[in-house]
Amino acid sequence: MKYKFLHCAVIYLLLLLPVDLLWGQLASGEPAISDSLLKVALKTQNIDVLNNVFIHMERLRSQHIQQLILSCLSDSSKRQVLNLRHRLDELMHKAEKMEQRHGGTPPSDSLQAYKSEIDSYRQNVVNRFPEFTCFFGLHDSLSVRYVQMHLIGEKQAVVEWWVQNQRLLALIISKDTVAIVPFRQTAAEIFASVRQFNNILYAESDPTRLHFSPSLAYELYRSLIAPVEPFLGSVHTIVMIPCRELWGLPFECLITKPSPTGLQTSAVLYDEYRYFRYLIYRYAISYNVTVMGLADALIDMNNRKGLGRRLLSMSTPVINYIDADSEWYRRYQENIPYIEQEVQRIARRMWRHERLTGTAAKRSVLVDRSRDFRWIHLSLPAVIDANSPKQSFITFSGDIRQPETILRVSDALRCRFAADQIILSRSTLGGTIDSVNTGMAIFPHALLLGGARSVLWSRWQISGNTAARFMGKFYWELKYKRQTNVLALQGAKIDALGDSFIHDGVEISRAHPYFWASYTLMGNVNIRPPTFSTVPPYLVIIIVYLIVGVVSLIIVRKTVDTKTE
Repeated sequence: MKYKFLHCAVIYLLLLLPVDLLWGQLASGEPAISDSLLKVALKTQNIDVLNNVFIHMERLRSQHIQQLILSCLSDSSKRQVLNLRHRLDELMHKAEKMEQRHGGTPPSDSLQAYKSEIDSYRQNVVNRFPEFTCFFGLHDSLSVRYVQMHLIGEKQAVVEWWVQNQRLLALIISKDTVAIVPFRQTAAEIFASVRQFNNILYAESDPTRLHFSPSLAYELYRSLIAPVEPFLGSVHTIVMIPCRELWGLPFECLITKPSPTGLQTSAVLYDEYRYFRYLIYRYAISYNVTVMGLADALIDMNNRKGLGRRLLSMSTPVINYIDADSEWYRRYQENIPYIEQEVQRIARRMWRHERLTGTAAKRSVLVDRSRDFRWIHLSLPAVIDANSPKQSFITFSGDIRQPETILRVSDALRCRFAADQIILSRSTLGGTIDSVNTGMAIFPHALLLGGARSVLWSRWQISGNTAARFMGKFYWELKYKRQTNVLALQGAKIDALGDSFIHDGVEISRAHPYFWASYTLMGNVNIRPPTFSTVPPYLVIIIVYLIVGVVSLIIVRKTVDTKTE
């Protein structure tokens, strides 16, 4: 109990530190952990030492995310958070004073009274202000053992990246392995290659003029992934927890072998990209800002009772008084015919479906009924800002000048979803890709804090019907192959590599990473579709054959009996 009080006090003090001080420890030359602790961890790979490293890193990351979320709140909300935290600090300070007066062993009834008062206060704050949940330390820090026991499966691993003393390091956690890996190159050298790679990949959105650097993709694989792979063993799913310099990098489009030579010239644009061995072939990949994103810690699972298979889709909102020259809105308007195709494909493949389009696609519906749906698919114009999470939003039907038409980070925190999965199929990037891109993860993370178990979003908006076909394949994988969300996403991406389409009379291969690498999964990676059954497919086939056989036997016997008579 004493540890719990001290832990809460540490969390509070860290919350009040400036962002630069907190996150600077991860990105600058200042150590994120003591050099001596890191030296022991690297030398011995002792599980207890590695656990201390992991807990410390997770605290720093969580505090940084809290500060970024705090920056998205209004000034009055910020003051309210700090005032509420101050009151909580006073309660914890009284408890600590009591412990000190009794030499660390206070009477159990007195200690229980303080604990009850603190817990009651925290729960009351969360009930009254659900958007502030992430600031009140309702859950203890995760340990390596907890992650291994409860958050990852047999063939899953977490890879957490950070920088210390100009070196990039990775902490790997799988079911049976925990290790820290130092990288040979300096962090500055690796990040320079990452920026160059991202600048090429994000540069163009015209499907006929896309860019990609296979040589850089292979170089980054050798720099970032190859040193980690000896510790992965039979792992097929990786949860990436990037440092802020790596958030703009889609790891799945790194190349595991040198580019093939001697390929024949094809009339299909980007056809040569089909022959690259992308990392997506080896691993299903998801992302999170902290390991806590894998846990359903902020979600009341009872909210899902009675939800059944209900799916909500919202698309093609009617937006008034919007600047028609806005790039993100213009591109969305151009893709409306394909968005309608996308929703139709989903409706054919998925469950009890409530479809809202046009003026019915209102923010109030999502906010007021956020607990009513198990799966939410939003084909709405959304901007995920890479630099300033406060500028990220989803647009609904209504007057763009009014706040009730826009859903921002602070609004997402209030929703209290009960959804297994939220999909933002038409999100696009705001801001610019540079050396610090953590901002792009904050809006999806806010949806997780709002109660969603996982969020699928796009780093950039894909032109034409590619997104519709990709989403159709994703839902096909969920329904007919009965995959988890992360494996369904991997299957959809691999399928895109062998597909092509016609654009302005030119046949274009979807093997270019532009058409599939943008889709990013955050949160729980073990989400099954609402139609999922524990009966394996082969058993269903056997049962069908048995039924057909029994019916056939009955018909034959009746026919024989009739002839005998």
